[in-house]
Amino acid sequence: MLAHRRWIRREQGSEEVADALARGDLEAAPVDAADRQMLRYAAKRTLHPSDVCEDDIHALRQVGFEDAAIADMAVATAMYAFMNRVVDGLGRALPRGMDREAERLGLLPSSSDRTGAAG
Repeated sequence: MLAHRRWIRREQGSEEVADALARGDLEAAPVDAADRQMLRYAAKRTLHPSDVCEDDIHALRQVGFEDAAIADMAVATAMYAFMNRVVDGLGRALPRGMDREAERLGLLPSSSDRTGAAG
């Protein structure tokens, strides 16, 4: 989560949310019940994907998510896992240009931040 802190802060508009999620403390994040349940589901899909069961889907429905949104969550977490494995398989080096695009989208710290230079 720490790598995505800047993006979380920008999207959520909250330093508190970004800090809590960067620490991996989902329960401390000041978010509504639906977002908290979505975060729990995403964490479980990421850390223990084979443990996801109908109760998890039911919990998402209980806070208002429809099946299409739940499917989007499942696909998004699967793609995240896939991309992590691609990057790991490349020795953690992104293909040429991909790092600049990720930086442009705010998904990666700026190159000056990564090198420790003021920016």
